[in-house]
Amino acid sequence: MELTVAEYDDGVEIELTKLMTNSFSAKRWNDAPAAMVQAEQIFRIKLISAALVANTAGACGWDGLALFHDAHLSNPKDAGSATFDNLQATTKDVADLVKLEEEITLMAEVLDVNGDILGVMPTHIGVPRQKFQKLKNLLKQDFVPNSAGTATMRNPYNDGSLTVVRMDQLTDADDWYLFDMDLISKGVPPWILAKLSLSGPGFSDLSLRHWDMNNSDACRKKGTIAVSSHIYYGFKLLFPHGIRKVAGA
Repeated sequence: MELTVAEYDDGVEIELTKLMTNSFSAKRWNDAPAAMVQAEQIFRIKLISAALVANTAGACGWDGLALFHDAHLSNPKDAGSATFDNLQATTKDVADLVKLEEEITLMAEVLDVNGDILGVMPTHIGVPRQKFQKLKNLLKQDFVPNSAGTATMRNPYNDGSLTVVRMDQLTDADDWYLFDMDLISKGVPPWILAKLSLSGPGFSDLSLRHWDMNNSDACRKKGTIAVSSHIYYGFKLLFPHGIRKVAGA
């Protein structure tokens, strides 16, 4: 299986005089390792978020289609097998509980390799930050308007069975996603992400790099020290079963 590779780069440089005489600069240098770890985490999230939004044709490792598609093969080794979909192209407002119920019901139609109902039930709903607070507040309400808007009814989703997740790195402000985290945790992930780790002579320069007064002419001339991280990640969109994408309105 071929992975898409992306390089992560981050670093910090500081003048030695500032490090020794300025408490703010010293704190910035001491905080750099934690900040670099956080930046790496955001980099990983951006990689996957961009892939979900792009939904490139042929990118899904399961059957060679886009990850979100209306005709995934239940058995990728049999071109004539039954199909299921995990993409809703018709726009639906995530804050419309009738539409939300429709999509949860449709996600239950996902099939296993034998063409039987797999038993998918979404546990999480991922939304862009622009939709997060409105949906979170809605799902907490005890009573909501009925479908006709003429009365109120008890909110079927205020039992905590559906967790709202704010996906800040999504570049589309409308589309939303349903996840069955129980299924995903059993070994059916929508994607995999691998970090290249190399060790041994000559490989250290591919990851964490240090420039100090002992090993860098540039640092000796400039009076600075620095550290930077260069990491390679590979990722692949994989199983479509535990995730569903809905075009938002």
